[in-house]
Amino acid sequence: MEEINNFEDAEMFLENYNSDGTPKTLTPIVPSLSSIKTNNEQQLILNTSPQILITPCAKTKKKYGPCSRTDWEEQMSRGDRFEQMMWDDSSRNVSQTGDIFILCRNNISVSFHKIENILSPVNRLSSWAKNIGQSDRNVIYISPQLTTMKWDEWLALGGAKKVQGTTAVIQGKTKILNALRIQGILK
Repeated sequence: MEEINNFEDAEMFLENYNSDGTPKTLTPIVPSLSSIKTNNEQQLILNTSPQILITPCAKTKKKYGPCSRTDWEEQMSRGDRFEQMMWDDSSRNVSQTGDIFILCRNNISVSFHKIENILSPVNRLSSWAKNIGQSDRNVIYISPQLTTMKWDEWLALGGAKKVQGTTAVIQGKTKILNALRIQGILK
């Protein structure tokens, strides 16, 4: 296997290999590569952990029914009062402590938080009762904001052009994680 020297090579590697290093074909080959180099020769680990969970925040508040903007403002108020900020997991409930949570303001910015704890759905806030259909989702405790990225930076890293619903980040994940590593947000 050839050496991975840039982000494009790393992405191609991730597209063609499973998370355990075996090719997506049935041939059991384990690659020996563990790092990539950026143009400035800084070593970055080819590591797709942690996972990233992203959720959109509405630009305006809804008058009726569940509203991500209202829910996020509630979490910001909780943070201001030094109370635990939290959100619900995706429908797959696969987030883990140490993963990254992103709040996406489509066409504006994305803000990054660390997932600090995972609790069962019985720990959902009573204010989330209007979110019918999401009562089976785990509750994730999130850190205060770690950093923010402008929309053009997000797109340059391969981030999704539009986020709808709480879901895992797949597109651009390696570049996003490496950008966080370069900033010192991740190790």
